Amino acid sequence: FMPFVTTKLWESFDSEKMLLIEDWPQVQEISVERIAEVAYPGPGEGLDPLNFERVKEIVTAVRTSRATYRIEPKKKVDAVIVGDDLAPVEALKDVLRSLGGIENLTISNNAEKPEDAISAIAGGVTIYIPLAGLIDTEAEKIRLQKELDGVAVYVASLEKKLGNKGFTDNAPEEAVAKERSKLDEASGRQRAIEEQLGALK
Repeated sequence: FMPFVTTKLWESFDSEKMLLIEDWPQVQEISVERIAEVAYPGPGEGLDPLNFERVKEIVTAVRTSRATYRIEPKKKVDAVIVGDDLAPVEALKDVLRSLGGIENLTISNNAEKPEDAISAIAGGVTIYIPLAGLIDTEAEKIRLQKELDGVAVYVASLEKKLGNKGFTDNAPEEAVAKERSKLDEASGRQRAIEEQLGALK
């Protein structure tokens, strides 16, 4: 009977408690910083910690790209990393795969951009992520265009307001500064959406 087998195996761990009353194990998330500590125990005992920082930047870029294009967390992506001095990336490729949700990882000095791929630059390398099979590209284009149209209207309204001397000359400085801050933020979002749309074409 299986419970008896597992109990017998548990006894081999020399636990003070019976398996029946032992606490459930606690799942602990391992941070990038903790992996760095394990990977680099000290000077002269591993790779340069600065190289791990490069890899951490790459992981962040992959995660940001996944979030930007709404790739489901459970879906694995393929990635192509292109650049020079790729030894640190190669050494930590398993970390990259795990933390970036990457299934097939290509590390190359001269690989070309895959078809239908988005790109990001981080850690001194260029990262390509093919979107085929991950998202509905046409639906994403429609969604982004709709969002862009809305942001463009908002930007135009802020520009019109700030172009009105009656407002800028008579409103409190804090109010004018607040509207300018809104415009900067909205304009940044507008550029970001335009870049996303450009990557999908």
